[in-house]
Amino acid sequence: MENRAEICETRLVDEGYIFPRDVEGRQPWRPDSGATGRFHRLRKKVGLETVRLHDLRHYVVATRLLDGGVPIRAVSERLGHANATTTLAIYAHAVPATDRRAALVMGDLLDSPTAEPVP
Repeated sequence: MENRAEICETRLVDEGYIFPRDVEGRQPWRPDSGATGRFHRLRKKVGLETVRLHDLRHYVVATRLLDGGVPIRAVSERLGHANATTTLAIYAHAVPATDRRAALVMGDLLDSPTAEPVP
């Protein structure tokens, strides 16, 4: 990002906006001024008229956290779901990678010479 600022012969402010209206990052880009309209056109073009930007944010956060091994309860709380069942119902497809990781950990534990026998 710094290279783009240098190309524009400007300096980014320390606490600048991620989607600014100005080059320095001082003025926020209003979502309704361009991003939302562009998103609406794109989603219509690909046949996903019911998908919202908010939905995409949740999708990315949930799948990345679950894939990173974050417990479902923590992901559910982060997304603001009332319970983990809701999160699992929506993002269950992201859990298999986490399950594979758990299986590898269990395999390592069982292969360890210091592993205690399971009763």
